Amino acid sequence: RQEGDVSLFLASPGPVADLGCGRGEFLEALRGRSIPGLGCDTNPVMVARCREKGLLVDEADLFGWLRARPESSLGGITAYQVVEHLPAEALLPFVELAVSRLAPGGRLLLETVNAESVYAMKWFWMDLTHVRPVPGASLGRLMEACGLRDVTIAFRSPVPREVTGGGAEPSDPLVAAVARLVFAPQDVAVTGVK
Repeated sequence: RQEGDVSLFLASPGPVADLGCGRGEFLEALRGRSIPGLGCDTNPVMVARCREKGLLVDEADLFGWLRARPESSLGGITAYQVVEHLPAEALLPFVELAVSRLAPGGRLLLETVNAESVYAMKWFWMDLTHVRPVPGASLGRLMEACGLRDVTIAFRSPVPREVTGGGAEPSDPLVAAVARLVFAPQDVAVTGVK
């Protein structure tokens, strides 16, 4: 999935930062397409693994790391499965800070668990570090409020067929509506351009 996101950053006006980069999969995908990437993560084990791969990753929290960057210095910023770890009062300051660090034409991409999927919410609270689900529409509004344009919301990670039972959509409209809610895609990615 992250490999597909690389195409969104092919014409980035600067390096692309992956916040909460974990094992560095997206940074590796960027490197594979000759796009400069750098990242940060608070987990020292993940940072060490990234550095072993030759990736430019700092051990830092995303707020401190972004504040240390000059304004308009990044061509793109991603944060995969990060915003659900932030308290509500930190979301607007986070998006504002990220936008301030983007160069004109730079892109912000935030992916999170789809709050509209009952199936995804079943697993959401298994991660005790999750603070709250963040609806994709809310992220989109935050991005627009912070001046980003061309904001899009894409639903991803369909529920596996073995879980949904596969087959055709139920003929009863009520059952079909419930099935769409219960088995909505598990993740949502919201992106916008400065």
